[in-house]
Amino acid sequence: MTEPLTEPDTPTRRPRERVRRQVIGAARELIEAGGYAALTVDALVAASGISKKTVYRWWDNRADVALDTIFEAFGEPDAVRGGPVLDRVRHYLEAEARYLGGPAGPVLAGVLADAQHRPALAATVERRYFAARRDGLSALLHAAVREGGLSAGIDADLTAAVLLAPLHQALLTRYPSLDEDTARRVVQLVMHGISDRGSA
Repeated sequence: MTEPLTEPDTPTRRPRERVRRQVIGAARELIEAGGYAALTVDALVAASGISKKTVYRWWDNRADVALDTIFEAFGEPDAVRGGPVLDRVRHYLEAEARYLGGPAGPVLAGVLADAQHRPALAATVERRYFAARRDGLSALLHAAVREGGLSAGIDADLTAAVLLAPLHQALLTRYPSLDEDTARRVVQLVMHGISDRGSA
């Protein structure tokens, strides 16, 4: 995302955060009404009342607006509750399934489609969403190792990627089902496999 120029607070130049909220709010309304396909820059200009020049000053394209809308308007996956490591991992994946199964999921899928031919956008999506989700789960697994809930020989980073992969695949291919039941089955399969390996 390009860094916006600083604009003075005058009657003809709205304060930076107010403009941002206006654009993000309009983007959310467009997405909720017609999905990611409805989020064009022209539609955004018409819905927000913000000039195209100002939109492009802040964002490179509609995908950048969509990413900010995902995080600012739709929030993030629910926080993980405490408890045994298996419960925490299950809660993490259930929250991921709920989030991707909600309004943010189709938007993220649309951005990913645009990213197939735009390496810079693909790198941004990886950093802002996928890497962040893997890092969060990996941190949980590393903590479980320190607490003695998992074997010290476990590759926590790779395990986090394996746990999340079926849900992220489901977002794009609709297989397996993108729901909490799939999340629970993935956790059971992977975590029980880790436990068996650790006790072998």
